[in-house]
Amino acid sequence: PLQVGASQAKSIVVANASHLPVTLRTVLLRPPLEILNRLATGVLARFTPEMLVDAHRWTEIPAGEPPFSVAPRAPVTLGPSQAQEFTFHFSPRLTTPHGGSTLFAAVKAEDVPPQSLRSFGEMIYMHQKDPTVNPPGLPLPGTVHPDHDVQSSSAECIFMGLGLVGVAVPPKVAILPPVVAFPGDTPPYVANTAKVVLKNTGSAPMSFRFSLASDGDHASRVSTPLYTMNEEQANKQNPSPADEEDENRPNFICNYPPLPPPESEHLASVVVRPAYGVVDPGEERTIFVTVRARQECDLDGPLTLHLDGGVPAKIIRVLAAVRSPRVQLVRTSLLDYGLVRAHGRHSLTCRMFNPGVLPVAVQLVHRQSPDGPSFGPLGQVEFPFTDHDQVVRFAASRYVSNTDPAGTSRYVALHDAGRPAAPSLGDGEPPWVCGVCGCTDLSGRSRPKHRRLLVGHTPEPHMIGADAAAVANAGTDLRDILEDPSLPIPRGQVGDEAMFEFDPPWIVLPPQSEGEIEVTLRSQHVAQFRGLLQLLTFDSSFLQCLDVIAEVQLPKVKLSTMRLEWPVAYLRTRSDPQQFSLRNLSDVPAYFKWETPSMYSGLEVMLDPPSGVIDPRSSIVCTAFIIPTKSAPMVEVKCILRVHDCASVGELTVRTPVHGLQVDYSVVQVGDPMPACTFDPRPLGAPPEGSTTFPVDGEYLKGAPFVDFERMKLLSTKQVQIVLFNRSGIAAPYVVRVERYPAYDPHGKSKRVGQIVNAVTRMQSMAIQNNESQQLKQTHENKPRATKSRTKDLNKSARLGPKKFLLDDKHERVSFRSATGAEHAKKKDLQSMGVSALNYGFGFAVKLDPSNDWLQPRSTSTIIATCYSDLPGMMRDQLVIAVRGLPEFRLPVQVISWGNPLYLPDQQVALNLAYTPPRLSCGSIVASQGVSTRKFKVHNSSAASIQLRWDCFSSEDIQSQSSTRKYATVQLCGPSKEGSSEDPDKPAAFQMWGLLDDATRREFPITIEPTVAILPKHGFAKFTVTMTSNEPEACRYKLIGKGVFVDKDKVKASSSVSTQEQAQVEASTQRYPGMEISVAALPDVPLAVDALDSDDSDAEEAAQQQQTQSHAEEELSDIQEESGGEPPLPAPADDGVIAVVVVDCFGDIFQAKLSLDKKIHRDGDQSFKFLYSNSLPAELAHYQEPAMKGLPNVPTGPVCVGGGLNSPDVGIALAVVRTVALSNDTDSPVRCQFQVEGPFKMKKLEVMGIKPIKSAGPGAALSPTGPTDVYTVQARQGVSLEIQFVPPPVSQWTDKMESIFTGKLVVHYPGESNAPEFFTLEGKCLRPSLKVHVVPIERTEAPPAILDPPWGPQPWPCVEFGYVHVQAAVAAKRQVLVSNESPVPGTWRLVHVAKTKANLPEIGKTLRELEAAGAVDEPNVFQFDIVGGILSGPSKPVRLYTTLHSADKAESNDLKGNLVHFEPMELKLGPALPHAIPHDDSWRFEPQRLVVTFKPEKYFLYKSHFRIQVDGAKHVDFVCQGCGSYDEEDDAGEIIEA
Repeated sequence: PLQVGASQAKSIVVANASHLPVTLRTVLLRPPLEILNRLATGVLARFTPEMLVDAHRWTEIPAGEPPFSVAPRAPVTLGPSQAQEFTFHFSPRLTTPHGGSTLFAAVKAEDVPPQSLRSFGEMIYMHQKDPTVNPPGLPLPGTVHPDHDVQSSSAECIFMGLGLVGVAVPPKVAILPPVVAFPGDTPPYVANTAKVVLKNTGSAPMSFRFSLASDGDHASRVSTPLYTMNEEQANKQNPSPADEEDENRPNFICNYPPLPPPESEHLASVVVRPAYGVVDPGEERTIFVTVRARQECDLDGPLTLHLDGGVPAKIIRVLAAVRSPRVQLVRTSLLDYGLVRAHGRHSLTCRMFNPGVLPVAVQLVHRQSPDGPSFGPLGQVEFPFTDHDQVVRFAASRYVSNTDPAGTSRYVALHDAGRPAAPSLGDGEPPWVCGVCGCTDLSGRSRPKHRRLLVGHTPEPHMIGADAAAVANAGTDLRDILEDPSLPIPRGQVGDEAMFEFDPPWIVLPPQSEGEIEVTLRSQHVAQFRGLLQLLTFDSSFLQCLDVIAEVQLPKVKLSTMRLEWPVAYLRTRSDPQQFSLRNLSDVPAYFKWETPSMYSGLEVMLDPPSGVIDPRSSIVCTAFIIPTKSAPMVEVKCILRVHDCASVGELTVRTPVHGLQVDYSVVQVGDPMPACTFDPRPLGAPPEGSTTFPVDGEYLKGAPFVDFERMKLLSTKQVQIVLFNRSGIAAPYVVRVERYPAYDPHGKSKRVGQIVNAVTRMQSMAIQNNESQQLKQTHENKPRATKSRTKDLNKSARLGPKKFLLDDKHERVSFRSATGAEHAKKKDLQSMGVSALNYGFGFAVKLDPSNDWLQPRSTSTIIATCYSDLPGMMRDQLVIAVRGLPEFRLPVQVISWGNPLYLPDQQVALNLAYTPPRLSCGSIVASQGVSTRKFKVHNSSAASIQLRWDCFSSEDIQSQSSTRKYATVQLCGPSKEGSSEDPDKPAAFQMWGLLDDATRREFPITIEPTVAILPKHGFAKFTVTMTSNEPEACRYKLIGKGVFVDKDKVKASSSVSTQEQAQVEASTQRYPGMEISVAALPDVPLAVDALDSDDSDAEEAAQQQQTQSHAEEELSDIQEESGGEPPLPAPADDGVIAVVVVDCFGDIFQAKLSLDKKIHRDGDQSFKFLYSNSLPAELAHYQEPAMKGLPNVPTGPVCVGGGLNSPDVGIALAVVRTVALSNDTDSPVRCQFQVEGPFKMKKLEVMGIKPIKSAGPGAALSPTGPTDVYTVQARQGVSLEIQFVPPPVSQWTDKMESIFTGKLVVHYPGESNAPEFFTLEGKCLRPSLKVHVVPIERTEAPPAILDPPWGPQPWPCVEFGYVHVQAAVAAKRQVLVSNESPVPGTWRLVHVAKTKANLPEIGKTLRELEAAGAVDEPNVFQFDIVGGILSGPSKPVRLYTTLHSADKAESNDLKGNLVHFEPMELKLGPALPHAIPHDDSWRFEPQRLVVTFKPEKYFLYKSHFRIQVDGAKHVDFVCQGCGSYDEEDDAGEIIEA
């Protein structure tokens, strides 16, 4: 083997043994790959002569191509006996995969034919003969096998050849160490150098080269973190040598080697010295590797070493842990602020030391807790540097050198002098107050609405100062800023949510120097603060933290109680004192001051002391007094406690009830016990649950009791008690009145005189009280007194009401002996009182007794309210209670007056008053054929004329529960003028009335006349009800009469006309919004006969009545003006109705219909069936058509045959005449007409009560062209019809066994809505239907081929005989069964159908057509034993079974194949099979068996068509075929039947 880079030479000598000159040329040839593989694997040891035959076709190697070369390469001419030396050199440059190279060197002789070459034997001979001329040795020229001549061209031939084989090995090198690793932490920016030794352990010189970043290899420039340079490139990028330093510049500046370009992604630059060279064998070469990192990182990059010879490149890894300098904290790891104020600024200084060799930039940030809302540094600002080069240049630009006393030079920290100003909140803006702690914020934070940064957000870096902003806007490079010391330093701006401020935000510490940062804590809420500060170093991942603790407090004052409450207080009266304490819970003194409410708040509060100082952790006592200035159930004020320098306030709630005059009420029914009252001061507001008394103050409370007379019958009275309770110690007069419905008082004039006298008396008593009772005047010190402490003077002055008379009419009252008399007297007394009270004519009146009185302190007063009514409906009013010193109180009054002034008298025809409502029976009629009328009376028991209007409604519509039905109509109208006490806040009035759907407004079968009538007072009116309709229905209707009062003019106009004429009067009742307005328009009708002659000429009463009417008219005009001149409320359907009369009308309207008489037609079938046959039995032959058309005595109903000895069943053979019986099941007579449609005719008609109607003759019909005359069928009676079926001709029958002809029996009912009724008539005509069955036999040969597809028409039955000998000893016979499927006998006969000649096409003939064309139609060869007869039906069924005919019946799988064939076989009835008892004429219904004998005459295929003709029915065809044969094998024995 030879190392790459070395060279080895070998020579041969070639001599010319001939006597002629020879020109030789040496060439290098590349053998084929096959020969090379054989040589490499050892299969061949050398080149053989056989291989050299094609050597001239091998590839020639150009001159100079490694690794072999030959000299001389140019042609050489050898003279006779001359020799030439050829030298072969092996100089490998690249190693091959297998390590070896093989070539073939050929010495060619030019212009020498191959025949001139000597053989091997000749060459040996020449060597032996003349060794001097031909020296012995190999290779021998011309050493070719004698039997194989060397083939070559005529121009040249291969004179000699030899193989060249060389093995190359790669160079050997040792790299020490294999990895360039820098121990420990390597600082960035500083150059570090390491040595690598390359040792050549091979035998030849070795050249090497390192890959540089400047090479064209993109992978070397991008994929590696190292930027590789040689020494020349490094010096070129850095013109000033690294070893030349300025004395004035600091020693930490490093410029060599240059850092990677800024736009590249390399982490470090590497300078290799030398980058290339040659190492001699056995020698070493030292390589210096200088590394300078740009930033902190874990450096791991390759140095690529390339060796010659195609050897793969060697990788030398460069490993270095590049770490930035670390700063140490000086003498502290904890910042303790101690006790500080909340929302303030508190500063401490943090010192740090740089022990490294490089300047370092550091800053402090607030590190939040992992449990906080956001984990990470808060308030961090970005350093204005991108790499350590800029940090060093910044430190060098601001270089300051100080000399300590020992004479040692040191550096100081570089930062911007001065303290950053707190953020400004705006000119003139006061400090804001924290909403959590309640203190003034002095930390420099802005108001919550001016917050600039949220918690957890990192602020953007800012430049402090206008110059920096200008530089940033101008795009000045950061390098220029660092070079110019006059430019400002970038500073961070602290957000509002930051807890710390740092001054300066960051500093640069030169090597071996100290620096400090002022840390300002901006405290927030009161708490024990504990934080964490992180020391961040530029381009360093080293974590170093500093704990911060502080106790944040505020003055905290706590009240011993938050509420002072007095059980009761009185107006303008000082209360008893109460004490409470104030405690300072903080470690700082608290300055406090009280703020009390003014006297206008309702309660004056006095606190002692009003202000002061509370020492830390101590307390003081305060005293409180109150003076009420207004009465209320509960007065509550708040006193504010303010603490200096703290916006949070304390509240002291002071509350007490303040009482004055209090009056309660209660509503009690007559006879019920009075409610209990404690007379204690009551709180204002809603009474407690279960309270029996309610305040008379303000407005009426919903849910409180009111004056409710409930339901009261017409012309009766009812009383309710109103009890007033005075809970206070102040006496007060009261007056009660009814707002809208006061009772008429005949003594009103005398009462007014008494009121004047009472007023004078009251004035005199007040004067005496002022002179003699000055000591009783209320002051601030007075309190309510109990009832037992009242003086005699108060009792005298309290009795100021009207004096009662000493004599009354009690002695004139006579006691009755029985309760009936007393009740009658009481009723008479109440009636007279009611007539007097209702004299105003409002319809309702409420009387109050007493209407005014004095309400003594802590006492009660009872007022009795009596209600009178002569008008049905609901009355709502207000009872006004006016107590001096209190606002008027309005109590709702309500009563529902009920009663009906109209009634139906007894003993009226068809009117049953036992039901509610009464029932009027209208009977029953037939639709469009009857009318029913009923009459009744209605009486008026009132003293006023009433207009009665009738409406008819369907009970079904009234009781309908459909989802779309409108049960009521609700309409929103104008604003309410009534001032309802139930809902005073209701903005508008509502009106609601019942309303049926529009669909119910139709014409009803029930009508009443007259629909409108005026009933005079104590009079009556007659009404007629008529029921008629064209539609059948069950009449269930309600007649509803609504009565309203009418005016006097209409009563007078209708008094001169009769009752029928009154029905035509259309009274338009006046409808107004208010009940009092409608009643005011009514006539003055006295309620008693005695009141008719009463004197009502009193001028005062007339003036009061006129005033009431004018008030009603003014109210009506106001409402109309507001609504645009029209009444705002619409007129509901039942407006003004005071009486209702309801009558239920019952009746039935039946549909005209006749139903089948169930006594005759038990099944109730609406269809009538008829039967006829064209082939009747012999005993019925005289009924055969056409004789039956004129036969007068055609039997009615079905004609039966049969009934033999053993056949009890009878069969119907004929039914052409049937009877139809109809009945009227209703209670009304029905008029009807009859008509027959179709092949039927009517022979007879019988109606009960009328002589039977028959046809004119045997063949005639009743009314053949249309319906009959109108006949009346009485209720529960019937009608009978005889209908005959007239069969159509047989030509109109169908081809089937049964032909059905339908018709109708139509019953017409006169009337528009009466639809005709139809009964179905069905006539069935039967004809015989025969069928042929070929009795099968057991097959002994294969079945015939299936020629007809299953989807095509079925072929005729075929009686197949097969091959039969023309002179057979035994005749070939087959059996055919003819059965009748119809129930009528069929007459048949057998005929032959001749064959028709058909022209078959030349192309497209089927097998059946070919067979039929070649067959012989000779009917004589087929002989039948029977050729005609009569066959009764239906025949017994033919019992056939099916056999499986197959080549292999054992295999079940063949059932699924196409070769399986099924054939029917006859199954005869044996004695062992069960069967019924035979009939005596069962032989008539056996199928007819025909025996067919086949006797062929010649060897032909015989095929004949036979037909069974049936009289009056469809014929049946079948085919007989067989083939004559001369083969004796076809003369078989007798075939055994199945």
